[in-house]
Amino acid sequence: MNFKNYKICSIYGQQMWHDQAIIIGNKKGLEQLRDMIDVALTENQSEDVFYPTDFEGYELKIICLEDEKTLEHLALPYHDENYYTKSDNEIAPESINIKKALKSAFFN
Repeated sequence: MNFKNYKICSIYGQQMWHDQAIIIGNKKGLEQLRDMIDVALTENQSEDVFYPTDFEGYELKIICLEDEKTLEHLALPYHDENYYTKSDNEIAPESINIKKALKSAFFN
């Protein structure tokens, strides 16, 4: 397999609290991840496509969120439902769109 032409980045989330989260990628993928973080720090949000080693591309969104109320209710990142039960008032990360919210606030 030839991975050098792809932004390889695999993100392994936490099963439960205190578990390790791991990001593994090739140089091209990790440099793009770094650049995306820089963009999110200045523009609040960044999106790009990455590939795990099976080449099934996925979109990664990085959000810089300073809103205390949203942070307080943000869904926790744990995956093992034996240790984590979702609450009714949590905010799903995929529902957060900073660019849309900023545009709406600016034009209203």
